[in-house]
Formats: sequence, structure tokens, C-alpha cells
Amino acid sequence: MNFLNVINQFKQLKESYDELLKGLIGIGLVEEFPEISFKDSYSRYDVNDYRQIYNDLNLARSCVNWLITLTNKNGFADNDGNDLQPVDFTIIELIDGQELSGYYTCKLKEMQTLLDQLKAILVENNVLAK
Repeated sequence: MNFLNVINQFKQLKESYDELLKGLIGIGLVEEFPEISFKDSYSRYDVNDYRQIYNDLNLARSCVNWLITLTNKNGFADNDGNDLQPVDFTIIELIDGQELSGYYTCKLKEMQTLLDQLKAILVENNVLAK
């Protein structure tokens, strides 16, 4: 499992999330918000780190889904008028151990894509600058 890749994806996700929050704070839509946090290092030799990554991923998912739900409720939708859909998760015990790395990477990418879509919507609605 490439932990460096996972950490870099977490960092990119957090930066995108924070950027969107700043825009929403700027228009007065958000005052208090959950923060994405994660360990800055994981060890492939530490069994607990595999669960920690899942826990950090689940926290990030909760934060992203909170943001998506908030913006959906406030009328921010794509060009077709569709709300963005929150990210779903599989319980860690149901994921094959050999597939954890791919699962983590896939879910981080899915959340990043969702935030990128939300950013495009907020730019279009003049909440964020291009």
C-alpha cells in the first residue's frame, strides 16, 4: 500500500475543502464547520494504521457529505439543476484486505471529484473566484 499517495490525496482533499469553506464563510452561509484531519504518516507495518486510515477517510467523508448536503439545501446545483450526491462507504470489515489500498484511493478520488464539481458550481454562482 502506498501510504505517501494516500497522505498526498488527503492533503489535496483538505486544501480543496478548506478553499470551498472560505468561499461559503465569505457569503455568510457557514460559521461553524467540521474539519478534515488525518495523520501525517502511516506505517504499513502497523496494523492499527490500516484502521486509522479508514477512520480518517470516514471523517473526511462525513465532512465532504456535510458540505454537499449544506450546499444542496441552499440551492447550489449543477447546470442541469441536479444536486450533488454524497459519498457512500463500505464497512471496513467487508473490504478484502488486498483491496484496501485501491478502495482508499478510489474513495479519496471520488471525494476530490465531488469537491471539484462543487467548486465549479460555486464559481459559476460567483461565490468563488475562478
